[in-house]
Amino acid sequence: MADYRKKLTLIDSSASRVMVLQCNKSERKSFVKHYQDDGTTSWAKETVVGWHPDKTTKILHIAVQSEQVYEVFGQPNISGLYAFYSDPKGKVWYCPISQEERAVLKEAKRKGKTFRDALVELSKRVF
Repeated sequence: MADYRKKLTLIDSSASRVMVLQCNKSERKSFVKHYQDDGTTSWAKETVVGWHPDKTTKILHIAVQSEQVYEVFGQPNISGLYAFYSDPKGKVWYCPISQEERAVLKEAKRKGKTFRDALVELSKRVF
């Protein structure tokens, strides 16, 4: 089985891109916060697709949307903020960001810029 704990992994689903998180038995379940366009936050909807033998969560799938910010919790190597954006062909990718960069992206989106363009202006590597 792939190790989804070393880097954030996205897979293609029928309707969207899906973030894959792997939870160890010895840890609390991971979760993801979604930063809404209106400034509020909510917990991202998750689907448990794998279980440990003791019935604790092993693999989570979280559908993500482009032009949105998500924060991963409970993962030793990949916890943090991520901006999700689309490449010129429409495929969704992510870029790690700071709280300050999140504020810049929010303002750029309000002005009609794409996250990808704003990330380039922040000297981030994008596809």
